[in-house]
Amino acid sequence: MVDAPGPLTGRLGGERVSQILEADRGDWGGHVHHVVHHAPRRLLTALLALVLVAAACGDDDDSDGATGGTSGPGTTETTAPAEDPLGEPDEASGEPVKIGLITEGGSEEIGSQSALTEQGAEIAVQYANEYLGGIAGRPIELFVCGNRATPAGAQDCANQMVGQEVVAVVLPFTGFGEAAAPIITGAGIAYVTASGNSAAELTAPNAFAVTGGYPGTLGAFAQHAADQGFGKFAMVVIDVPSASQAAQQLGGIVFGNAGVEFEVVVAPPGSPDLTPQLQAAVGGGADAIGVTGDVTFCSSFLLAYQTLGLDVPKYVIGPCVDRTVIDSLGSVLEGSYLATNSSGGGEDVETYGAMVERYAPDEDIDPDPVVSAGVNAGVSAVLNFVARWRGWPGT
Repeated sequence: MVDAPGPLTGRLGGERVSQILEADRGDWGGHVHHVVHHAPRRLLTALLALVLVAAACGDDDDSDGATGGTSGPGTTETTAPAEDPLGEPDEASGEPVKIGLITEGGSEEIGSQSALTEQGAEIAVQYANEYLGGIAGRPIELFVCGNRATPAGAQDCANQMVGQEVVAVVLPFTGFGEAAAPIITGAGIAYVTASGNSAAELTAPNAFAVTGGYPGTLGAFAQHAADQGFGKFAMVVIDVPSASQAAQQLGGIVFGNAGVEFEVVVAPPGSPDLTPQLQAAVGGGADAIGVTGDVTFCSSFLLAYQTLGLDVPKYVIGPCVDRTVIDSLGSVLEGSYLATNSSGGGEDVETYGAMVERYAPDEDIDPDPVVSAGVNAGVSAVLNFVARWRGWPGT
């Protein structure tokens, strides 16, 4: 571990950022997806956990009606004022610090998901600048580039990040890390991803993965399937590289290690009917099925599941618990196993809800980060990076 750097003066360069992140690498990732038991209330989840979805999603009120304060002869009933979930303001000032965000924006297939990510990142930047002192006391300036879900687009975004002299690049995930990460890290710029899916993202100097990401999700599914005694697991995957390649390359490994046969069934983005894919999966002997895709793909998956009248266990990811899916297909979604990086309770969730209300009051964003997973991906991408600076000398 390197020594903590001194006060941050002058230009906050990429090499200094990488040094700090390298010193703190031990706190990044290392989490394991696990199974937790879940009471049938609201989508209560645990960090990097696999949970059973109760998609009825009504807010049960456990309050017994009691209020704070004291009462009795000679006393006045009082209630302590609620603290602001956003905390105490700590406004950044001075020369901006530029960080980059790369999404799959510009892609017709999954661009809508990237738009949510960008929205979340902008919310996080406003919050960080007003309440967290930005980075090293300086306001954050966000530079966004959409890679159009192509290798050429990924390289173009990487070169733009270098040209913009960002101090770090943050992103929730990408299927094109091999194309972008070497350019960014080679320029001495920190590359911080929530979900590393390629060797360049997981092993290169200056590259940092915050969670187990999709490989961790596959590992959680595999271990849970093995624990349930399933012999074969079929994953229906949207046919874009960020999903299909990762499922094909990593799924066989983790499921094989768990002693479960694994099959990937791909389908084009935007497929309105996944009945043939699910029928083929179950007909091929799958004891459990999973889905990897965006909100539209998840809806198609659940509709096909309903049409076929299936009862095999089903495994889903964050986009499948989008509010639109819950409202239209909640009864089908109920009972699914969900892999998530987000907690369904606690101070962080309260802060997230307050951020959404303050910085996007006119947008229909669910205050539950599990339900609004697309927006939360952008919020997390920025704040996971900002959090590493809290408490360092000069920050």
